This record gives sequence, structure tokens and C-alpha cells, in this order.
Amino acid sequence: MKRNQIIIVLLVLIVVVFIARTLKGLRQNTPPAQPFNSSFVLQLEPGKESTVLKDGSKIKLLGIKENRCPEDVTCVWAGYADVELEVTAPGKTAEQIILRLGTVSGEEITDELDWNGMTIRLVSLEPLPNTKALIRLEQMKVTLQADKK
Repeated sequence: MKRNQIIIVLLVLIVVVFIARTLKGLRQNTPPAQPFNSSFVLQLEPGKESTVLKDGSKIKLLGIKENRCPEDVTCVWAGYADVELEVTAPGKTAEQIILRLGTVSGEEITDELDWNGMTIRLVSLEPLPNTKALIRLEQMKVTLQADKK
């Protein structure tokens, strides 16, 4: 009888350790919620959703239209890059927006947006294009800054 009890206790411990490790791994893959009381910087990678606020608002990087001058070329014009985002406030329908680094004559796309009580600004898009290396979307990192209004 005691042997069966020891086996059951060991099995329960193994299950508890497995569950704890699984939950820890899930928490590590989920971006931390950001406070809504100051400005903060958020880095996005393609296909990964990031929680922006404790209220559950989210921003997701959908795509990038790259038209910047490659870093290993001398250009007359720096070019531009459009970053397509999906922003979602809790209980609301997702919205698709485009923020731009650089300018194009006559177009009204900007590098910042007022949304859900904050201003979201596109700070950087890395890496820069390069004629010697193909840069895939998965390698791109978008940095945004959000400020409470």
C-alpha cells in the first residue's frame, strides 16, 4: 500500500512540475502589458501580437512596404517605408493603419497617429535595405513610441 502511495505522490509532483514549466514558457512568449500612465517604446516583429496597455489594447505588425535608399548606396532621396499595423481596443473592431518613415510629395501619410487615448509614433524600422543582402520580412523590427494624451 505504501508503495502505491509513493508512486501516486511522485506522479502528482511530475505533473505539477510539468504544468508549472509549461505556464512559465507561455508567460515568457507573451509580451508584457505596458502601463498607460506614461510614454513607452514597443518593438514589433512580423506576425507577433503585442499587448500595448493593461486594458488589453493590441498592435500587430501586418506588413512593410520598403522604399528606402539602401545603406550601401548614395541616393539623392532617402526614400520612405510604410508600416501597416492592426490596432485593436478591447471590445472594438480591429483597425488597419499605415505609418510612414520618410516623405512622398503630395501624400498625407504620417509617422504618428492619435488612437485610443494615446499618440503612437513610428520611431524606426530596422535593418536598412542593402543591395548585397536580401532582407526578409521576418528580419524586420519596428519600433513605436506611445504617449498618453
